[in-house]
Amino acid sequence: MIEPVTPLPPGGRRGFAGQGRRTERPAHAKAPSELRVRGGGCCVGRGTWDVVTMSLGYNRPLYLLPFDRRYSYITDMCHFTPPLDAEQHAAVADSKRVIYDGFLEAVESGLPRDRAGILVDEEFGAELLRDAARVGCVTAVSTESSGSDEFEFEYGAAFAQHIAAVAPTFAKVLVRYNPEGDAALNRRQTARLKQLSDYCRGASQPFMFELLVPATPAQLDRVQGQNAAYDLRLRPELMLATIRTLQDAGVEPDVWKIEGLDRAEDCERIVGVARRYREWATIFEQRQP
Repeated sequence: MIEPVTPLPPGGRRGFAGQGRRTERPAHAKAPSELRVRGGGCCVGRGTWDVVTMSLGYNRPLYLLPFDRRYSYITDMCHFTPPLDAEQHAAVADSKRVIYDGFLEAVESGLPRDRAGILVDEEFGAELLRDAARVGCVTAVSTESSGSDEFEFEYGAAFAQHIAAVAPTFAKVLVRYNPEGDAALNRRQTARLKQLSDYCRGASQPFMFELLVPATPAQLDRVQGQNAAYDLRLRPELMLATIRTLQDAGVEPDVWKIEGLDRAEDCERIVGVARRYREWATIFEQRQP
């Protein structure tokens, strides 16, 4: 199914810090108390600094066809047991080509190319990503390892090289994060997510974050084990807390890909939190003497 992603407001130039409408400032962003423009740069305390304006957000409609599952796809759909041999690997890649061919039929029937995209893994979909980009469609590649409840990079320390190799529209990460869950797990995941966010900002690589907030046993007990009640009563607040926590740690994606919510007011609150740091997209880098 093609999933609509609600567009966030455009980033773009914000001028210098303090201009425009004020919003919350992230804990990791130090706002200068005095700022004087000096040609192409500015003066903040000691030394001369360059203004670097980061463009955050995505302001176009986007319809994504996700087929980036790997472990469950291999085992449940293809009935293979990893590690795969060459023949099995080719069979999985061919099956994903069938999905992509269906996507192309939808595009050729009138779906706007600049709004239509695929979300697929590099292992079985690298050629599909390149072909989709060639015909003018949006692409997103998954960066997380498959089959694990803890976020780790699929290619370890080489994650940046693999993103650059396929040059996607979006580098996408799927993370299971519950702010009331395992604190040590959350810290480890946050550190890796900060690595990914920092790389994307430095490489001008748009970043998409798919957030899942699975219930803890204690949370399910509070709603008598009813998943629907958890989704309605507890999950919205947990999602808000997660987004705030990650933003405060310096994790700032361009697009939040969010699980569906039942109440419109909860959707509006999520959008409000996702946008809260957009006014602080201007950062400062000190010039070398």
